[in-house]
Amino acid sequence: MTYAVEILRAAQKQLAKIDRQAQTRVINSIRALADNPRPPGCKKLSGRPARRIRVSVRTA
Repeated sequence: MTYAVEILRAAQKQLAKIDRQAQTRVINSIRALADNPRPPGCKKLSGRPARRIRVSVRTA
């Protein structure tokens, strides 16, 4: 089953501020959520029905 993934406008603006290599890693991770919305290593956020994933992004 494939899910729809929506990115808030505020998140899109933040994503536009980071370098291209980091953007690619984050976008690929977000797209992968359509196939597997709870990948290994995701954690449930307390107080709301949401989860978080971490994407390794190295900054210079």
